[in-house]
Amino acid sequence: MESYLAIVAKQKKWVKDINAALKEWITQGIQSILERLMQHERIHAWLELSPSGDTLLLKYPILKSGTRYITTIVWCNLVITKLTD
Repeated sequence: MESYLAIVAKQKKWVKDINAALKEWITQGIQSILERLMQHERIHAWLELSPSGDTLLLKYPILKSGTRYITTIVWCNLVITKLTD
């Protein structure tokens, strides 16, 4: 029977591996697909991965200024999020 510490060590490794795979899937899969679609539709915007790696930021240029202007960033939270330790 495995010890508690061995199980916790395995869990941490799995979480690390899954989160790395998730970030790769987002950048190479979802982000690249959305960027190609935006280019095809001539949408003047760009995507950035958040520092946490589980959110894509959709940014676009300022079209109009004024006192009631909203930010030019749309947060695209993904349904699949990072696992925590």
